[in-house]
Order: sequence, then structure tokens, then C-alpha cells
Amino acid sequence: MQQTIITPAKEAILAALGRLHFSTSDQLTRATRSPRRVEETRRHIRALRLAGYIDYLLTGAPKLGGEPTRVYFPTDRAYRYLRELELVPSVNYRARAQRQRHTLFLDHTLASNELIVLAQRLSRKRLEVTLASYMTEHETKKQPMYVKTSSSNRQAVIPDAWIDLRVPARYSIAFELDRNSEFRRALQSKIEGYVEAERGAYQEAFDSDSLTVAFVVAEGGQHRVQMLLNWIEQVLTKAQAKDIADLFRVGTFELQTVDPEHFFYSPVWYRPFDPNQVALLGGG
Repeated sequence: MQQTIITPAKEAILAALGRLHFSTSDQLTRATRSPRRVEETRRHIRALRLAGYIDYLLTGAPKLGGEPTRVYFPTDRAYRYLRELELVPSVNYRARAQRQRHTLFLDHTLASNELIVLAQRLSRKRLEVTLASYMTEHETKKQPMYVKTSSSNRQAVIPDAWIDLRVPARYSIAFELDRNSEFRRALQSKIEGYVEAERGAYQEAFDSDSLTVAFVVAEGGQHRVQMLLNWIEQVLTKAQAKDIADLFRVGTFELQTVDPEHFFYSPVWYRPFDPNQVALLGGG
């Protein structure tokens, strides 16, 4: 095992990876202020890997003439280092468990992490925006909200990602990543869960009175957006809860390439019972 000096740039990579748990070199470059070039990020990752701080999995079918994607995760040594600096939550972490993660779930995790990265990038681009707190998919799964719905006495409600912004008004957003893989019944159960959680369970779990539930359509395009809007409207109508329609947003994006200001501030989102598009932040 080689030795390496943990420079500020390497520590930034480790800190980002410690919270995201899984990431690629491209995503880590977007998640940190420095390094700014993916080639530099890859050099630092290589040094950290040879020093025993980072390991990786291979995922995805290789393209013609290419290679599978390397998905990195922190080793036990890295997590101990980050925990001593209080850069990650003080929880039990085992790199062995990360290595056993099924590759089918990694794409969803990476896309969910991209939602966190978009908020980080926005806070760097706009001085008036502060990312006060966030929770990754890995973290929200450890803190589910439980509610009673029409189909279940104890339904878990678990966002794919959660962010808490100050702009300077407070905006807390629970993201649901939609990859056009869930059917109507499952989605409507999830929507009903949020309707119930908004009545108290959410505030207790996340210590926030602000909530927007943003469905981010990564696959299926505008057709899927309209489908989700219809399902949300059906749930709200049945629950006699049209008055909280503004709780929900639905939009479709290419997460790896979308500009964070466009994602958060442009009127490119839809809400139930409204033909006009609105912004995610401050859009009314």
C-alpha cells in the first residue's frame, strides 16, 4: 500500500464520497469546488485508491471500444479518517457491505446523488443560496417516515434525496427519482404517503415546516410527466386534498448535464391542476 498526503483537494473528494457513499469521477468533480477538471480528480482518486482510502465497483455494460463505469466508495480507513474530522455522520460503516451492493441499484443511487450535487453546485453559483443540510438516499433509508394510508396501517415514506436550502427563505425539498419503472398503484401509494406525512410525520422526521415533493423524471420524458401528474391529481381528489396541490412538482431532466440554475429557478416544473409551468424555488 502506497502512502499519500491528504491535500485539501483529496480531502474534498473523500468528504464528498463519504456522504454520497457511491460516486463516479465525473460526479465527484461536480460535487467539489476543487479539483475542477475530471482528469485531476482521477489522478487524486488513483492516489487515494493506492493508499487504501478508496475502492470501486464496475457497473454498466461496456460501450463499443470502451470500459464499464467505475463506481467508487470509501474504505473503512477513509471513513475513520472522515469521522475523526466530523465530516461524515458517526455511524457504523463497513466497506465490505458496499462491495456487495448489487449493480442494478447503483444507477439509481448515482442519479439520486446527482440531485444533491445539483444543490451543492447551486450554492456555489449563487451567493444568496445556502445548502443548510441534506440527506442522501443511503441516509433517508435509515430514517423512514411511517404513516397510515388507505392501503396500509404503517407505510414507510422514504425520499430518494432531501435538501434544505436557504434562499434566504427556507425551501426543503424531498426528491423522488422516477425512471419510468413503477406502476400506478405503487406510485399512488407513495403519493398518498406524502400527503399523510405532510400532516405531521414529515415535520417530526426532518425538523422542517417547509416541504416540496419533487418528482424528477429521468426516463419517459413528457409522457411520463403527464402520467405522474394525472396520478397525483387522482390521489389529491380522492383524499379531498386539492388545497395542498402546491406540495408537488413534476419535471423531466438530464441530470448529468442540466444547469443547476435552470433546474431550480426556471419555470420548467409542473404542479397538479395547473396548466402553467413554475419554478422549483419561489415559483408560484
